[in-house]
Amino acid sequence: MKKKSTHQMPPDSYIITEQKQEYVTRIKHSVNPGDLIGAMGAIKKFHDVTKRKVIVSQSTSMLAAYYQGAVHPTMNEQGQNVCCNDAMWDMLKPLINHKAIFIHLKNIQGKK
Repeated sequence: MKKKSTHQMPPDSYIITEQKQEYVTRIKHSVNPGDLIGAMGAIKKFHDVTKRKVIVSQSTSMLAAYYQGAVHPTMNEQGQNVCCNDAMWDMLKPLINHKAIFIHLKNIQGKK
C-alpha cells in the first residue's frame, strides 16, 4: 500500500506572482503653469470618477507667443520666451505633488 504524501511547502518559500494592476492616465501639458493650476479641479474630478492616478508631463521648452513688444520674465537658457521654464517647474512641482492623485510629475523638455 502506498503511503500518502503530506509534504507541504514552508509558508515563507513561495513567490507572489499576481500583482495588483493600477491604471494611470498621462496628461501632457505644454502651456503656462497657471493653466495647469486651473485644470487641477478637473483633474481631481477625473480621479474621483475613474479612480486613476495621474502622471503630469509638463513641457519646459514650448516657445511662448506673447503680444508684440511684450517683456516676459519666463525665458529659457537661450533667452527665448517659453511658457514654462525649468526654474518655474521646480517651484510648481511641490504645490502639485502633494495631491494623492498624482503619482509622477515629469519634465518633458523638447519631446513631442
